[in-house]
Amino acid sequence: RPRLPPPLGPVEVASLSGSVAQSASLLLAGELRVGAPEEVTNGLTLYAHSLCHKGLRPPSPSEGARLSAAFAGSFARQSARLLAEGQDPVRFTRSFLRSHYPSSPLRCTATLCEMLCQLSALRPTPLTDPPLDAAREAALRGTAALAAQSVLEAACASDAASACLALHYLAHPSSFLGGE
Repeated sequence: RPRLPPPLGPVEVASLSGSVAQSASLLLAGELRVGAPEEVTNGLTLYAHSLCHKGLRPPSPSEGARLSAAFAGSFARQSARLLAEGQDPVRFTRSFLRSHYPSSPLRCTATLCEMLCQLSALRPTPLTDPPLDAAREAALRGTAALAAQSVLEAACASDAASACLALHYLAHPSSFLGGE
């Protein structure tokens, strides 16, 4: 019987969660479970990558909504901290995309578009937390700039059909199911 490494924090990954039977079940179902999404550093980038590239899905729409709100809120709060320190709020995202999608601009575009959807769905809090709203806007602008760059790279590096797909993902990010 193979010995599994200990879990890496609050995320249950198919190959690391609980028993071998549970791991196999999650893997076969393509299910994504996160126990405490607000504790996951850089969770929004990882969540979008899991949805778009790995093909994992939350077990229910309500769980998907909970994860989306928690990850987007955490991303905005992290962006606020980075902005307060004079740093780039999408620094990790830029680095992650560079390392995970060096020759896959369509997959990169889909992941960024998923992030934009999640950030756009985060409700503004103009009366209760103006700095958080400013950080959310900065994160949206930074992510949108990365998406625009990714579309341009897809258009330059691929054929016309791939360029059209990149534009399609900007409009309909949830239609990307992991293929190129």
